[in-house]
Amino acid sequence: MPARAVLFDLDDTLLDHSGIQHRLATQVRRRHAAFATADAGALAALSMRLLDELWPRVLAGEITLHEARTVRYRRLLQAFGAADDDAESLAHWHAEAYIDAETLVPGALALVQAARARGLRLAIVSNNTRAEQQRKLDRHGLAPHFEALVVAADHGIAKPDPRLFHIALEALEVDAMEAVMIGDSWPLDVLGARAAGIRAVWFNRFRATPDDPAPVAQLCHFDDVDAALATIVG
Repeated sequence: MPARAVLFDLDDTLLDHSGIQHRLATQVRRRHAAFATADAGALAALSMRLLDELWPRVLAGEITLHEARTVRYRRLLQAFGAADDDAESLAHWHAEAYIDAETLVPGALALVQAARARGLRLAIVSNNTRAEQQRKLDRHGLAPHFEALVVAADHGIAKPDPRLFHIALEALEVDAMEAVMIGDSWPLDVLGARAAGIRAVWFNRFRATPDDPAPVAQLCHFDDVDAALATIVG
């Protein structure tokens, strides 16, 4: 059955989240002496891991995104043997610097535009908050192309829970067999979509090895928008 709708992940699928985090790790080494000699890649990886550990509490509404960032920097400073007095100011800096550093994955906007031009219905399915993801969509010209923004924080469930995908299908008024999901996370996007009965395309930007041998269509970049769309639509 031809696809009528495409569900997109946002962070590290359309928005270069990992690249942004690496740039911020480079910047924070110059901003705070505790991180001056740290390897930027290792610092970015640790920073993302610490935030990932706190993220379920953000989605549950137990803490705000700013509070999570503050705790993350407190733990980072402690990990590097420094006092954590600057955690709050670093969290404020990070929020502003993240926006300044934001970039889309190359070809992402053109891909979304091409999908809409073909008449496909589009939705974002994201393990994030509405305000954060809506801001990104608005800032980068993506918002007009999406009919639905489905975020975990609104519903108390997160990918890979198939219910979050079903909410997106209902919003677009399509069946699972008429949709395809594209995202960078094997466990969250690929396996979650499969559990919902949706065909998945893995956006494997970093050429990782899947957690299981089940075949799945893959894309490593969006450089050739027509080819990428053909892989997604099938």
